[in-house]
Amino acid sequence: MNYHFGVPGSLIWTTHIIFGILFVYLGYLIQEGKPVHKLVGTALIVLGVTMALYHTHLWYYESKKDDREDFRGSPRRERSQSYEGDEDESDEEYE
Repeated sequence: MNYHFGVPGSLIWTTHIIFGILFVYLGYLIQEGKPVHKLVGTALIVLGVTMALYHTHLWYYESKKDDREDFRGSPRRERSQSYEGDEDESDEEYE
């Protein structure tokens, strides 16, 4: 299974597991009142910003993709259907 831009699913799942373990560890340190290293805090800020920007990009990309598919996938309206009065008239008159 691949995600956006061909990223393998196993890589995504592995990073989620690693971040989960990191958050459990940080939660434990905070609960015990132990100091959290400044480098860990900086890494979390950088990763948080990166994740927020990436997911914002995906949201924007997918919303534009849906708009394009709706536009391309919609059936073309025929000229006779664009006018309200044409419904009662038969196509034989125009041939």
